[in-house]
Amino acid sequence: MSAITTPSAGGTEPGATIDITKDAVVTALRAFILFALPTGVQVVEGQQNNVPLPNGRVVVMTPLMQTAMNVPTTHYSANTVGKRSSVDWRVQLDVYGDNAEDAATMLATLLRSSVAFDWLADNGYAIRPLYASDPQNMAFINDAMNYESRWMLEAHLNASPTISVPQQFAEHLSVGVVAADVRYLP
Repeated sequence: MSAITTPSAGGTEPGATIDITKDAVVTALRAFILFALPTGVQVVEGQQNNVPLPNGRVVVMTPLMQTAMNVPTTHYSANTVGKRSSVDWRVQLDVYGDNAEDAATMLATLLRSSVAFDWLADNGYAIRPLYASDPQNMAFINDAMNYESRWMLEAHLNASPTISVPQQFAEHLSVGVVAADVRYLP
């Protein structure tokens, strides 16, 4: 798991950190796709500037959104408070090239089965599949006026990131008695 740290406002203590990042989710999904599909399929992340689509059989992963599935739980340690919630990560998978329909069907089927769940768990990844949409034919006409094969599906993945923030704490306390019936003057 990778972590992202944000700087704190005006202090020397680190700001908030998150233990399961978008990069960790994309890395895990990419590794599973490379495992699941035949050799020779390229898997790349979408929405990158000045990067052309590779030739041949390609899967493009585009993170779409995160949906919270519960109210965050709170965990305390000596110097941090952690907020953990379960998230549904939606990632669009665009499958291009020869046999794109078959590859999209294989991904949808495996992401709905124990194969994906077990493989991700056995390989130490912090995400688990929830379900996948049915593949859709999204063929398009390219700049040469030819049809290009493209099949699209959405993978829904579960992650439970913890966001940790620094907290003040006391190691020693002094308890004393304050008279309540005495009037204090400024």
